[in-house]
Amino acid sequence: MSRLNEDGREALNSSAYAILGLLAMGAQSAYELTRQMERTLRFFWPRAASKLYEAPKLLASLGLARATHESVGRRPRTRYQISPRGEEALQRWLGTRTIAPIELESEALLRVWFGRFGTIEDLRNAIQNVQAQAQANLRWGTSIAQEYLVEGVPPERGHISALTFRFLWDFNVMLEAWATWGQRELSGWGDVEPTAERMDRAAAILREALAERLSTPPSERSPG
Repeated sequence: MSRLNEDGREALNSSAYAILGLLAMGAQSAYELTRQMERTLRFFWPRAASKLYEAPKLLASLGLARATHESVGRRPRTRYQISPRGEEALQRWLGTRTIAPIELESEALLRVWFGRFGTIEDLRNAIQNVQAQAQANLRWGTSIAQEYLVEGVPPERGHISALTFRFLWDFNVMLEAWATWGQRELSGWGDVEPTAERMDRAAAILREALAERLSTPPSERSPG
C-alpha cells in the first residue's frame, strides 16, 4: 500500500488515498469504513473488505491518521481520524495531474468475448448477467437518490457526490440498454457459428457505431 518517494516521503497507492478521503469526511472505525466502501466506492473502486481493516492501521502508523480507542458496551473499538499530515497528503494527491486510465473489469463481458467457444445459451446467459447487474445497481442508485431527496442532500459533499452519481447512473443505464440490444441481436441465433449473414451484420454494427459518434456533436454527448 505504500513505498518511499525519491525525496524520502511515504508514497501511498490510490486505495490508501481513498481511505484518507473517507476519513476526511469524519472519524470512523474500520467497520464503518467498510460500510462506506460498500455503500458508495465499491461501484468504481472495489476492494476486499479484509484489506480495509489493515489500511487505517497503516495510515495511523505513518502519522496520516489518528487512532482513538474507545468502548462500545464491553466491546473495544478503534476510531480513526485524518491528521493534519494526512490532509496535506490527500491534497497533494488530488493536486497531481497524472491519473491512471479508467479500466473496465467484467467477467460477463469476458465470456461474451469468448462466446464463440461456448453455446448460444452460454452467450445469452452472459448478456443477461450484465442486464441483471445493471438493474440491481440502478435499484440501489434509486434508493440512495430517494433517501437523499427525503433526508436532504449532504450539505458538505452533495454537490460533488452528484457528479459521481450521474456517471454511475448513466453507465448502468448504458449497460442495461446494451444488454437489451444484445439479446435482440441474438434473438434469431440458434448457435454461435460465424455465418456470412452474421459477418455482414457485424460490419453493419461497426458502421452504425461510427456513424452515431461522428453525427453527434460533442455538446450533445454529455448528460442533461
